Amino acid sequence: MRAVTRRYLIGFAAWLPFFLLWTGVALSSGMVSLREALGGAFVSMGSAGVLAIPVWMACERWPWPSGFQLRFYALQLLLAFFYGLTWTIALFALDYLFIGNSTLWSGAAWGRTLLLGFWLYAVIAGMFHAVQTRERLQEDVRQGYVSKDAAETQYGAVFKAGTLEVEFAATQTRRAEMRSSGLPLRMRYQR
Repeated sequence: MRAVTRRYLIGFAAWLPFFLLWTGVALSSGMVSLREALGGAFVSMGSAGVLAIPVWMACERWPWPSGFQLRFYALQLLLAFFYGLTWTIALFALDYLFIGNSTLWSGAAWGRTLLLGFWLYAVIAGMFHAVQTRERLQEDVRQGYVSKDAAETQYGAVFKAGTLEVEFAATQTRRAEMRSSGLPLRMRYQR
């Protein structure tokens, strides 16, 4: 139970900057009050955050591949489109329910919001893939497939003092470079 609570708190902390940024941008327009900006941020970023849960599950189902795979990138584009479409529909429906604003249904508003949803998917999926890459590196070191020294020099990983927990792991590209250098590496995450 404690681990679940910790994950939710981490998720909330990670999402807070998006909420604050959305509020700040709304306030900078000079056309909304603080209350309206906070309400809009809650609806927009709250719904985007709830929709991030299936993105996390998709990132677990289809992890970042070690090399270029066209199918993976095509899938990411498709998932980004569906995330953007779902977020746009949810956002417009919630705005209509709470505000009753029918001007949101214009084609231009749909296009802008869909593109913003596409961008949000890219940010969310990028964060999740980075976390999963760090976790894979940490597990590879723990299992002995990669030495701590190799992970530090080849990956650019930084370990917490006295533990095998990774604070930062470089990109998948560094992992591929390590593999090509002949150092042992288990490719357990490929399906």
